[in-house]
Amino acid sequence: MSTQNNEAQCPFASADSRRNSKGSNGSNQPCKEEPIPQPEPHFLVGNIFTVDKKNPFPSFIELAKKFDGIFKMNILGKQLVVVYSQELVNELCDESRFEKALPPGLKHVKEFGGDGLFTAENNEPNWAIAHRILMPAFGPKSIQDMYPQMYDIAEQLCTKWERLGEHSVIDIVDNMTRLTLDTIALCAFNYRFNSFYHNEMHPFVQSMFEALQEASSRTKRPSILNNVLVKTKKKHQRNIEYMHAVADEIVKDRKKNPSDVNDLLNRMLLGKDPVTNQGLSDENIRYQMVTFLIAGHETTSGLLSFTLYELLKHPEVLKKAQKEVDTVIGNENIQIKHIPQLVYLDQILKETLRLWPTAPGFGLGCKTDQVIGGKYRIHPSDFIIVSNSNLHRDKKVWGEDCEQFNPDRMSPENFSSLPSNSWKPFGNGSRGCIGRPFAWQEAILVLAMVLQRFELIENDPNYHLSITQALTIKPNGLFLKVKPRSNWKGSQLVRTNASNTSSENSHTDDQNSTSTESKGPLLVLYGSNSGTCESFASMLHQDAKSKGFDCKVGRLNTFTGNIPLDTPILIVTASYEGQPTEDAKQFVGWLEHVPENTLKGLKYAVFGCGHSDWVDTYQRIPTFIDNKLSEAGGERIAQRGIGNAAKDLFCEFDQWRKTLWSSFDPHTSHELPPVETTIIKGHRETILHFQSLEPGKVIENYDLVPEDYCDDHGTCRSKRHIEIQLPAGAHYESGDYLSVLPVNSMKVVNKALSHFKLTHDDQIVLKRSETISSSSYPVNEPISAVNLFMNYFELSQPATKRQLEILLEHTKEASDKQVLQQLIEKDSNIPPILDIVHDLKSCTIPLGNFLDISIPMRTRQYSISSSPLWNKDKCTITVGVLRAPATHGKGFHEGVASNFLASCLPDMQVSVQIRNSSFKLPNDPSVPIIMIGAGTGIAPFRGFVQERACLIKEGKTLGKALLFQGCRNPEQDYLYKKELEEWSQLGAVELRPVFSRMGSNVKYVQDKIMECKEEVAKLLLEEAQIYICGEGNHMAPAVKKVLMEIYQQVTNCTKEEAEKRMSSMDKRFAVDVFA
Repeated sequence: MSTQNNEAQCPFASADSRRNSKGSNGSNQPCKEEPIPQPEPHFLVGNIFTVDKKNPFPSFIELAKKFDGIFKMNILGKQLVVVYSQELVNELCDESRFEKALPPGLKHVKEFGGDGLFTAENNEPNWAIAHRILMPAFGPKSIQDMYPQMYDIAEQLCTKWERLGEHSVIDIVDNMTRLTLDTIALCAFNYRFNSFYHNEMHPFVQSMFEALQEASSRTKRPSILNNVLVKTKKKHQRNIEYMHAVADEIVKDRKKNPSDVNDLLNRMLLGKDPVTNQGLSDENIRYQMVTFLIAGHETTSGLLSFTLYELLKHPEVLKKAQKEVDTVIGNENIQIKHIPQLVYLDQILKETLRLWPTAPGFGLGCKTDQVIGGKYRIHPSDFIIVSNSNLHRDKKVWGEDCEQFNPDRMSPENFSSLPSNSWKPFGNGSRGCIGRPFAWQEAILVLAMVLQRFELIENDPNYHLSITQALTIKPNGLFLKVKPRSNWKGSQLVRTNASNTSSENSHTDDQNSTSTESKGPLLVLYGSNSGTCESFASMLHQDAKSKGFDCKVGRLNTFTGNIPLDTPILIVTASYEGQPTEDAKQFVGWLEHVPENTLKGLKYAVFGCGHSDWVDTYQRIPTFIDNKLSEAGGERIAQRGIGNAAKDLFCEFDQWRKTLWSSFDPHTSHELPPVETTIIKGHRETILHFQSLEPGKVIENYDLVPEDYCDDHGTCRSKRHIEIQLPAGAHYESGDYLSVLPVNSMKVVNKALSHFKLTHDDQIVLKRSETISSSSYPVNEPISAVNLFMNYFELSQPATKRQLEILLEHTKEASDKQVLQQLIEKDSNIPPILDIVHDLKSCTIPLGNFLDISIPMRTRQYSISSSPLWNKDKCTITVGVLRAPATHGKGFHEGVASNFLASCLPDMQVSVQIRNSSFKLPNDPSVPIIMIGAGTGIAPFRGFVQERACLIKEGKTLGKALLFQGCRNPEQDYLYKKELEEWSQLGAVELRPVFSRMGSNVKYVQDKIMECKEEVAKLLLEEAQIYICGEGNHMAPAVKKVLMEIYQQVTNCTKEEAEKRMSSMDKRFAVDVFA
């Protein structure tokens, strides 16, 4: 079964997406509005006394329990809407409907934060300018470069604790505040507060704390009262002036002693906005510095404090965390490479932020009336607070135990399956926290160092968590003691140096050699907000130069609508909140509307950067660019690279670089002599850039359906079962694919030989020139004409518009030109280029030009129809042999790969490779499954059922399995009938075949599913995994539709409710469709 789309997806997701885009109430239907519920207000003052002014956090927790995800309060005439159900918050996070709004408290913080990133209004120009200038400072490369400074301050903390001794009582919030303030100052501004060397906190901290407290207090007092409190007002002004003075002093010192360090301060002083070419004013730099000094330490110190509290209260979690640290790091100094390996620590921090979001909410507003939840109207005058503290306790998302601290709920698989926008401690969208990667690296490092070196001891076992709140929340009165661990070897004098671990300084052997042979032009393009992709592009540029390419590098926007088709292109880019980077927006906007086949001839490769915590938008733009270039006719030089900043982004990039350059020059090896290298150049898989393909051996090849079985239209319905011995070291799982590199038939080869007047033993030497590429067939060495046409080109695919236009240039007769012009104007039913040149006698395109526009041979993918539990060294595939009347009206069309495979004899070698798939059985075999397929769509399900039969023989208990199999006739094409019935008797599957040519009203799989709707519905409600495999234009959509109808009938719900419910089950659907 040849596949075109192997992505697992929910069949109902598209319906949900459509619903979410239909107007302000999320539906085309008129909604019945309801008033937003409200606590009982007091006369005149409304709900001003509803919430504890001094400590609103627990008040909001308790208040939220009285309402269902939303309530409003009237505070002195101003309406405040508090939202905290995931479903409603998910709507609010749509930036096309809602935008950031400054809460009253932040409006007062703006007095000293000005138009810094945190307190700027959306329409203030300095926000966008500063954001673009500063984003690179928080990219993965920049954050890694800050690691030595982070390590420096973390070491100071731990050294202090070691010297205090195990009987000293440690004020956790005080210590974490010193730590995070010193870290942001050193990393961002190369400035040392030296907080651990003084008993008293730096005066900046005291001024900051008092200023934040006053900003909070001002929101709770009438404005007239704020104006008459003269003494308070003067003190507040002194605090603001002091914070500004500290910032100004740091700037003054840098200007007096300039440095080439690429830190945040230099970026502000020297950086230019790539869009407006403007820099930041001194005033705005002051505001940004105050912003970073406040926001850069407040939330992280609270996070670390709450984390230590939870570890003290959950010794089993603490033990597991220390075990991970011991396993990953041992007694070594903690290095940057260790950070992504500390998965459980990552879970602990995420779970801590769920229960104790240090920024307990964020503010939103709307420009026009909006209706959320289908019934609650929000006005532009309303101020919306997304209450993270309550959102993170939504039982529909987090379960009945949502108040419990459980890091396992944040495991990578659980975190990635969370509903959208259910965990929001860093805010939302473009106005979310720019410093998230900085804080996360710092928090993991500090937590790992503390757990590596100390046993944590409760100071007061009876301590009950108390919260203090200003701009953020922190524990109040939290103390502990520490005891050096017996296996810790003591503080190290050696410091981890980021340069020792940076991938940029590591080179493969072939990168150290410079090629003197020119390999032609190469273009490297990037889209980069944070600077990481730009850095990677620079590395590729240097690689290319050293390898002999004439390489240029540039931004994606620069080549909008102007991609050179004769130059290989390497693209490195990322998504920013699911959108293109600033310097890629125009390019992506143009690419969105590029017609198919417009970019025929383009060779390209894409590497995408991202962070898997952004589940909904991870790798969205790199994937889009890669797919659109392919759809437009481009050919991949290498598979898209995926770099995950949650892991080792730089290592992943290095691995992709190696694959990429081996695709360009696979024969490069310092261990092989030049003569052997020349021999490798002649290898078909190497030249076509399929280095991963290796020879497999055909063991069996027999008919499942005879080749003379044709339908009423003359289409061959032959199906074959092929067993292949895999290359040594190959591993597969049921549901994976086998890639096969086919060859053209001798019928096609003979047609090419005939047209170009060549004999079977003619030799051709192809020389490199401006029009002939060396990347798709051998150059500068003899190759037989038969070998060339059989192995290197797609000669049976419909001709592309570019090919037709080139043929037109080489055609003399007007009638032949008219034929070509008509074909150019058509969108389908176009003959292959070889058929066209063979039929049009006045088309005299030279062989070199013909080869130049021909498409290199590509691999085909087939679903594996066996299980490794049957035989790990062999696999089987189920192939539908394509022989049908040509759609362009002349003769028959024969599928290249299916006919090649049908012709393979036992012991023949075939170039193959295992391709992994997400189309897999559940990890838990007790989970029930429903399999739905037709024709060769049975292939992966045969593997599934075979695996279940093997598991039964091993004594495993399995969940129920239904197989709906679509066939034409039970006597002719009921594929694998005998063995399926045997496996059914074992209990591995229950069979539900259906036959379309037997005169019954139940013809197709969707009809059979409806006939069996009770058992299907029962399994649906029992959390069954559903698999759909087969033809994608008709069968798959029909199956999706009938599943929706069944769900509606058995639950007696509306279509909209069914869509919503089924969309929430998308992780349980796997769809594998083909043309």
